[in-house]
Formats: sequence, structure tokens, C-alpha cells
Amino acid sequence: MKKLLYATDGSEIAENAGRWTAKLLRGWTEAKATALYVTQDIVLGYDVTSDDDQRREEAFILELNRQLVEEIFPDVVAKVAFAHHTGRPPQKIIEVAREQEAELIVIGSHGYNLFDRIFLGSVSEEVFHRSDVPVLIVPNTDAPVQNDARIRKILFATDGTPSTEYAGELVTSLLEAFPDAELTVLYAKQSIDSYYRDYISEDVIQKEELRAREIRDNLNSGLLAPWSRRWMFRTAEGGAAQIICKIASDEEFDLVVIGSHGFDLPERLFRGSVSNAVAHRSKVPVLIAKMPRAVQVGVEAIHQQQEEIPSLPPLF
Repeated sequence: MKKLLYATDGSEIAENAGRWTAKLLRGWTEAKATALYVTQDIVLGYDVTSDDDQRREEAFILELNRQLVEEIFPDVVAKVAFAHHTGRPPQKIIEVAREQEAELIVIGSHGYNLFDRIFLGSVSEEVFHRSDVPVLIVPNTDAPVQNDARIRKILFATDGTPSTEYAGELVTSLLEAFPDAELTVLYAKQSIDSYYRDYISEDVIQKEELRAREIRDNLNSGLLAPWSRRWMFRTAEGGAAQIICKIASDEEFDLVVIGSHGFDLPERLFRGSVSNAVAHRSKVPVLIAKMPRAVQVGVEAIHQQQEEIPSLPPLF
């Protein structure tokens, strides 16, 4: 990882995202970052910006630059460039990321609920879904991120699909960069209501167990083989997003890493996306590995074919 883009609006939430950027710069020693601030472009058909507004914005940018240098990136400031653009923030963030060929976007989240995200909008929400590269979403928390904090506990949520393979590559990069980090790989098994369990063949139930062992064995002999002493595998039963968020919070993980299938808005609303739900609910920063567009198309086609096959046998 060599090129990071940190999006800031000068808020306390953005400060935490900045400190996470600094943390990653310390681990990825060859990486550099751009700190991007976007002035909202108000389009009303005529100029409503007064000289006083412009002076206040200029003063704010100067103060933001000072804060970045002195408070957020004091020991890695040589690796950070400041950029200022005017426009619609989500669009500009994506544009700059593509222009600079950024490999990761870091952004804070205000934690809007579903109503707010649909009708009021969220910059992190739009960036996450429009980005071509992984996105680290840092949630709004009461405790500020400490500049000297390290990454010590990583939770990697996987279902063994191609989308999580990209997330796995990011995990190995983090293990290389942070030698003190310990990794937990989590496979969330679909829960089966006790009422229906009596009507389901044992083969269907055992299939989940076999799937979990297959994922564990493949990681152990492949991607995570060099770090055999630094990771463990576990399973949990229940809704995937709920389980991931609960374990991450209750066991005080520093970071959640998860893949993304890249569903569009109608699919996210009516079918759902685990990465989407985790990004909105997690109290722990979430690194979402976005798949390349060409691969996304193939994976989504497979997903649609699988939906035509019922996962559980009919009751009647």
C-alpha cells in the first residue's frame, strides 16, 4: 500500500479518521497520503458567496492545515500533502482518488441511520459505494484515537467468496506492517430457527460445518500460512452483520476487515449487504475491500444464479 487518500471536513470525526491515516502511514513505511478538503459548491444559479464567507473559508483552511501538521500528522507530516478542491464532496473525493490512483480512502462516518442516509445523504455512504478501491470508515466515537496507538487486534470476517479474497490480501499487508497485531478470522454461520431445525435434513446443517472447515484449511495452507502463530479461526451463529459488530465491540478489536460484493442501492435496500450493514453499525473502524468492477460483475452473476436455488428445503 503506497497511496492513501484521507478525506476531511475539519470535524472531530474527521480528526479520528486522520489519526487512523497517520497510524497506517507509520506501519506502511513506503506509503504517502493526500489530505483532501472539499469546499461545498452551492449551485443556485447565481453567486451567493460574500467576501466575508470567502475570508472565513480561507481562514478555516489555514487552521485546518495547521491542525493537520501539528496535531494529526506531527511525526509523519513529510509523507502527507494537503489538497483543497471546490465541488460536491463525495464526487470530488472519488475524482481525486482516481486521478491520484489512490489504493485506499480513509473517511469518517457520522453514523446516520437509514432514513438520514436516504433523504439527507452521507458523504461516507456515497464514497463507500462509488469507490473503486478499499475504503476505511472510521465511526463517530466518544473516545478520540490516540496518535501513538498501534493496531493490535484485527477481526477479518469472511464467507470464503471471491470478494473476501481481496480483503484477505489487505489483511496480510496489515500483518506485515504491524508485527504486534493478532488476527481473528470469523465465519458467521446462518442461524436456523429451532422450529425449522426439525424439518431440515442433517446434511444441510452439516454443510455449514464443512464450509467453515474448508475456509479455515484453505487459509491455513494458503494466504495465512506465513502467520500461523498470529491468527485463529472461529465461527459464530446468527445474522452475519450483527455477529461481526457485536464481537468487534465486545472484544475490543481495533479494526474490522471485510469484503464487499458491491450491490447497487435497490439490492442493498431489499436484499441487503453484510459489508453495508457492518459499515453503518460498527463502533469499530471498518476496512472494506472493494473488488475490481470486472470481477464484481462475475460475482454478482453467480450470486443471482444461487438465489434461484432455495437454501433450505420446502416444508410442504
